[in-house]
Amino acid sequence: MIPPGYHEDPSVIQLHRAIGGYITTFSEMTALMRQMIGEYLAPVDDEFPRPNPLLNIVFATMTAKPISDSFFAMATAVGDLDETGGRIRNALKREVTHNISFRNDLAHADWSLGWVNADTNEPLPSAAYKIKSDEGVPRLTQLDLGTNDVIRQINRLNPLRTVLAAFAGTCRGIQRGESTSVADVLELHRSHPSETFEVRKR
Repeated sequence: MIPPGYHEDPSVIQLHRAIGGYITTFSEMTALMRQMIGEYLAPVDDEFPRPNPLLNIVFATMTAKPISDSFFAMATAVGDLDETGGRIRNALKREVTHNISFRNDLAHADWSLGWVNADTNEPLPSAAYKIKSDEGVPRLTQLDLGTNDVIRQINRLNPLRTVLAAFAGTCRGIQRGESTSVADVLELHRSHPSETFEVRKR
């Protein structure tokens, strides 16, 4: 059961803050991609294009996945990416896709926070459940999510936003006739051969 005042429990407060922090940061990343789609559709001689109200009507029904797909497709179309630029784009898209999945888990999971045992009044650990496909069969699955997991993901998402903005801006610059390539600004890096490549600024 949920006891009175559970929302004052420090562990519950900490998890609420972590989830809110992640959702806010994720929304900023999505807003960046929407903004850049608008810029890619603007005339090349318009350095600071204003938001298009008609485009906002299109965005109104778009979730993060189609926004991401449109953003990366347009960036590829205008950015004249070479092989290295394409690999950088793929690494960025992989991270964005991972964060979309993570955000969906946070937003759509069934959470139990601050619950206590009805008989003993002992606190129960926080848990999150979501229906996921297991060998083609939808099953209610416990997600391995806690405060530290969310904070770790925030720490991955913040630098991703930075390099995504650099990638997006460089592609727009190429569209406008600038000579700086994506590979001039960003590079692929991994700390160990078994790890996937990450993108970082040069």
